[in-house]
Order: sequence, then C-alpha cells, then structure tokens
Amino acid sequence: MNQVLHVPSPERIPALIPEDPSDDLFLALAVENQARLIVSSDQHLLALKACEGVPIVTPGEAVEVVTELLAQ
Repeated sequence: MNQVLHVPSPERIPALIPEDPSDDLFLALAVENQARLIVSSDQHLLALKACEGVPIVTPGEAVEVVTELLAQ
C-alpha cells in the first residue's frame, strides 16, 4: 500500500478553475515552485494556456519543447 507522507501546501491557491477547483492546487504548486512548464491532458488546465507565465501544454507539445531544448 502506498502512503502519502507529505502533502505540499502552497501558501496561496487562487480560484482559477471554478468547474474543477482541485486543478487550482496543481497550478498553485507549479507557480510557487517556479515550474517552467505544466504538462497535462486536463481540458480545464489546457484552456488556460498559461498560469502566471508558466505555459500549460499537452504531453505531445511537451515532447516538442524538450526535444528543442536538448537540441540547443
């Protein structure tokens, strides 16, 4: 059985997706931890396109981004 020993708790969780408030936690964690990219298939997240400067992309788009970064 897997147990979660630590659940991150961001300082601020803005209410950005009223249709699915649980998505707001992931956005807050990404922003607070200075993520450079959010990879998701969730339509609510993808509709935002970005959150506080952090792009939100599909897994396919993420492969393209990583491939470009590795080519540099």
